[in-house]
Amino acid sequence: MSAESVENFGAILGPAVSLDALALVVPHEAIGRSPARARFGRLIVAGPGPRGVVDALLNLRKVA
Repeated sequence: MSAESVENFGAILGPAVSLDALALVVPHEAIGRSPARARFGRLIVAGPGPRGVVDALLNLRKVA
């Protein structure tokens, strides 16, 4: 995942689709600084490696 993929995702959906009820889980805080991030309701920066992403995803329900 990269900041460019977040921007492309937003471009594919278009401006009419609201993402503010969704969390964006990213593997690095630099990706979370993408301007496209502002469309999402929450930003979660995962810990290192695949395990960090899995842990972040598993904790989504606990925080929501």
